[in-house]
Amino acid sequence: MANFTPMTGRTAAPSAVALILLLTMVGCAGRGGGSDVRAGTPQEAFAIYRTALLEADGATAAGIVTKRTLRYYDDVRRAALYSTRAELGKISVQKKMVALLFRLRFSGDALKSMSSRDIFALAVNNGMIGTEGARRIRLTDYQVTGRIAKAHIAGAKGAARKFTFDFMTENGGWKVDLISLLHLSEAIMWVSLDRSGAEDADAYIISTLEKIVRRRVGPDVWTPLIAQ
Repeated sequence: MANFTPMTGRTAAPSAVALILLLTMVGCAGRGGGSDVRAGTPQEAFAIYRTALLEADGATAAGIVTKRTLRYYDDVRRAALYSTRAELGKISVQKKMVALLFRLRFSGDALKSMSSRDIFALAVNNGMIGTEGARRIRLTDYQVTGRIAKAHIAGAKGAARKFTFDFMTENGGWKVDLISLLHLSEAIMWVSLDRSGAEDADAYIISTLEKIVRRRVGPDVWTPLIAQ
């Protein structure tokens, strides 16, 4: 199973962003949210996170990311469960796509019973969050300012790119914060959308989902899993 990358045939997200792009879940089962993991430095936090991805250790990966990273996935989970098409139109293209993917992969009862930590850990356990990106990514030029730190993603020759990997302290330890990369992947997705020739964002999302699930996606995907 390959990591999901926005696809149009002409544009693809860089491997650095593939570390945390959308969850391409296929018939997964099981839990494993794990517990809190703390690192003494940003460098240690990244090493723990990278190793967890490479070893498909979802519990550790979920434990070393920030609370706001996990809240992102909980927002998506709730959107999949309850949001109407009009409500989905008010969130980012990336969140909307993942929410619809969740609808294609989970029943309402199964998704409702899962926490954001469960979802994140489950994806890592099945090699579906950034395994290939984690194998290649290298960070350089760490900069720490109080409780926040940034490191630049190194290019092929070791030079720092403009893209950064962020860290924050929580509960007395350093954590990996994926929010900036999620925002970056949203921007890349819009570039891909513009070049795709799709009629609009929704048409692009459906086309991409059909590539992921390898079947036609019908209009019922816009129906919430649980009616309110």
